[in-house]
Amino acid sequence: VREMLVRVLTGDGYGVSAAADGGEAIAQAAIAPPDLVLLDLGREAAGGWETFEQLTRGHPGLAVVIVTANANENAAAKAAGAAAFFEKPPSFPELLRVVSRLVGEAQELQKHP
Repeated sequence: VREMLVRVLTGDGYGVSAAADGGEAIAQAAIAPPDLVLLDLGREAAGGWETFEQLTRGHPGLAVVIVTANANENAAAKAAGAAAFFEKPPSFPELLRVVSRLVGEAQELQKHP
């Protein structure tokens, strides 16, 4: 799924950094804060939520889009403040619409803090 998302997003003109796990994502975000994170909760949802918490604590206002095979995580994603939720496999046209909106909002905030 990560490789598909990278291809879809780069194909649409976005600069993308991919991480194999939560620790790598947190380390990358510390070096170069992202405009947006697509977070796959994976099979170990608890680890995914820990990554979510660390990313949002370290980068207040960071838009995090949850991607998971578990539709039951939707309520938790809303309660945690996720910017959006997609069940696997995501609808790529809808995902691109959401990414475009969220990246645009992040860029506007950078221009006018």
